[in-house]
Amino acid sequence: MELSPEATLAAAFEAVRRLDGAALIDLATPESVAHYRRAQRSWLMPPERHPRAADLQRAQPGLPAAAAEYQAAEFERASAQRQRGGLAQFGVASVEEFDLLDVSTVVTKGMARFPTEVREHVTCHPLGHVLEAQERAHVLFRVGLGSGAMPGSPQVATLELIHGTWRLALNSYARDMPLPGFANMQFEGERRGTAGGGAAA
Repeated sequence: MELSPEATLAAAFEAVRRLDGAALIDLATPESVAHYRRAQRSWLMPPERHPRAADLQRAQPGLPAAAAEYQAAEFERASAQRQRGGLAQFGVASVEEFDLLDVSTVVTKGMARFPTEVREHVTCHPLGHVLEAQERAHVLFRVGLGSGAMPGSPQVATLELIHGTWRLALNSYARDMPLPGFANMQFEGERRGTAGGGAAA
C-alpha cells in the first residue's frame, strides 16, 4: 500500500529522528537528493576570490587603509575556518574525499549536524494536502517538539508523485542548520524563494 503525502512526510520526520539517511533518501525525490549533495559540496569549496582591501575601500569611501586590510584578512580567515569546519563535520580532509562519500553518508552526516535535542524530539502534525497537479502535492503541517505542535502559521512541504509513489522534495539550502528536510521550515536557515529544494540548479 502506497503512502499518502501526509504519511510520507511523517515517515520522513521519523527517518530524521532515527538519523537514518538511507530511509530519508528512499522517501525523497532523486533530484532533490542530488541537489542536496551538490549544495553541501559547494559550501566546502573556498570562494573564487576574497574581497581585497581596495575593494572594501571602494565600497566604503573613507575607510582607513589599515581597517580595510584588517577586514580583508578577516574575510579570508573566516572563509578558511568555515571550510575546515565543514570538512570536519563530514569527516574528510578535502573536497576530493567528500566526493568519495556515498550519498547516504552525506545525508546522514548532514542530519547529525542538526541539534540533537531538536532532531530527536521534532514531530510532524499534518493538516492535509492540496494537489497543485496530479503529480505534485503540498502538505500543510505544523512542527512540534514532543506531542504538541508549535504555535504560529502552518508550514508547507512539497511532494512529487514518481512512479506511483509520493516523494518529498528536500530543502537543499539549509546551510546554517543543514537538516536535509522540508521546504519552508522556520528553523532550517532556508534561503527564501527556493521552496522545494530541488528547483534550482
